[in-house]
Amino acid sequence: MKLTVKYILIVFFIAFYGCSPKRASGVLFDEPQPSEKHNISKFPRWIIGDYQSINGNGKITVNQSQIIRITNTNYDTKIHTNELDSTNLIIGDSIFIDKVKFHFKRIGDSLLINMKNTFIDTLFDLKANNLLRALKGDLFINKQFGDDEWDVQKVKLQRKLLTISYIPYDKINLLENITGVKKDTIDVYKIKPTRKQFETIVQKGGFCEVDSFIR
Repeated sequence: MKLTVKYILIVFFIAFYGCSPKRASGVLFDEPQPSEKHNISKFPRWIIGDYQSINGNGKITVNQSQIIRITNTNYDTKIHTNELDSTNLIIGDSIFIDKVKFHFKRIGDSLLINMKNTFIDTLFDLKANNLLRALKGDLFINKQFGDDEWDVQKVKLQRKLLTISYIPYDKINLLENITGVKKDTIDVYKIKPTRKQFETIVQKGGFCEVDSFIR
């Protein structure tokens, strides 16, 4: 496959897979949060359902054990036929690029390809060694990345507005003041707050980077 077609596919997949906030920006916890709280075996009924993204064309679905993001794409891109090679299979008005099927229209010696597809991305799965906990009406999804390494995000439903938030890297000063743990030269800042310290982090707006969805 020639460079231009490769570039189209790279941009296409980065745009719709690379933007999901799957882990906090350099902030990890030594143990699931909030500590000293029991794990919840499934998402409660009041939060299960479909939600439309406020800032984009995607939506998320919350079921008993997962949060799934669904993104629909639909835009046109134009390439010249000399940028294709034998790996690009054309059947009728469809072209297969890296085994992905797209429709196109011929415009002279070029193809106007409609990059229409649906992408499904599992943001959280309780069956994948992850944990769900609650604190004062908020849910906290804990995703394990290694031994004693947990990424924690807050999930909140207020009326019909669902938000998923995480702690951005620029909140490290707040975390240092609360926990007393100073950041060293390691890229990842890892803490083990007490339950009271974690509650303070939540109350003082530590979880402030937000994706918003409406039911």
